[in-house]
Amino acid sequence: MTAQEKFSSLVKLIYECDDVAVAFSGGTNSSLLLCAAQEAHGKNVWALTANAAFSTQEELYRVHEVLEDYKLNDARIPVYVLQEKSVAKNGADRCETCRKLLSEGVAKAAKNLGASVLLDGRIGEQAGCVDGRMANVEIEQRSPLAELGFVKSDISEMLCAVGRNYYIREPVCCLAERFASGEHLTPEKLDFVEKAEKEIRKFAGKDCSAYFSDWNIAVYTARNLLDCEKENITQKLKEDGAKNVSFTLLEE
Repeated sequence: MTAQEKFSSLVKLIYECDDVAVAFSGGTNSSLLLCAAQEAHGKNVWALTANAAFSTQEELYRVHEVLEDYKLNDARIPVYVLQEKSVAKNGADRCETCRKLLSEGVAKAAKNLGASVLLDGRIGEQAGCVDGRMANVEIEQRSPLAELGFVKSDISEMLCAVGRNYYIREPVCCLAERFASGEHLTPEKLDFVEKAEKEIRKFAGKDCSAYFSDWNIAVYTARNLLDCEKENITQKLKEDGAKNVSFTLLEE
C-alpha cells in the first residue's frame, strides 16, 4: 500500500465518524490526524488542545503553527494537573495520573462542544498524553492510527505524501521529566527549568537539557562547552535561583 493509499484509508475511517473532535498536541501524530480529519469533514472539526502546567512554549507554538494552516474550530482546554497531589509530589504514578487528567479534560470538553467522537493520535499500544482508554467520559473515543495498524514510519510517509513533511518533528520532552523523582513540582520550578533551557540553548544549541534536583541543576549538552560558556550559563542560572550547576556531555 502506498503512502497516499494509507492516507486515503485514514480519511475514510474518519469520514465514517460524525461530529469529530481531535485531541491535538501539535506533535507529528496529531498533526497527521488533524490533516486527515480536515480532508474528511472540512472545517467541521474541533481541534482540542490540553493546556497544562507541563506544556512548554515550544509545544504551544507548534499548536498555533498547525492551526494557522487549517483555520478550524479550536479550543485550549485548561487542565490543572498540579492540583492533583500525586502529580505535584512527582511520584512513580505521576505520568499515569497526569495522562488520565488530560484525557478526561479533553474528552469532557469534546462532549460539551457537541462532538460525538474524540480522536487521539495513539499508535500501537504506546500511550499518548491524551489516550481514550484512560478517560471515563460518555463520548466515543477512537485511535484511528492504532486501529489501522500504522507505525511511526507510516506517519512520516503520509505527511510527506500530502505535502506536510514540515509537521514531522522530534517529540518535545515533558517538562516534568526534567525533575528528580519525588521533587515537589511547582509553577515556579517549571518556569525556571523552561527558562534555563532557553538560556543553555544560546550556547549549546538545541540538543541540551536541564535536570533539576532541589535547585541543583545538571546541564546535559551534545557539544563540549567552552569554559567561558559554562561560566555564562552558571552565572545566569544562579541569578535565577540555582544553587549549583554541573555540566555533562551526552554520549553519542
